[in-house]
Amino acid sequence: MKPQIVHEQKVDSTNLAHVAYIPALQLLQITFQNGAIYRYSKVPKKIYDGLIRANSKGSYFNQNIKQSYSHRLVKTPKKTAKAHEGMPRLYLGDA
Repeated sequence: MKPQIVHEQKVDSTNLAHVAYIPALQLLQITFQNGAIYRYSKVPKKIYDGLIRANSKGSYFNQNIKQSYSHRLVKTPKKTAKAHEGMPRLYLGDA
């Protein structure tokens, strides 16, 4: 299997903590501040780029991603989660 290019970064947001994107798969993974991780399918790179450039990541997410792309919960939120501590790695096992 050919290695995938993965764009990953922490984001400055009260709602989102970390974003990972694989352009070849159009797969966007978002880790929220509460620890929940969601994966969004068929997300064009321009949408990912818009999220990264947005002044308000949470507003951009709500307006352009949340209800616009199919998604699934990868990890449930934890009541004591501190998602901003450390960067979760994008798991490709079942992408």
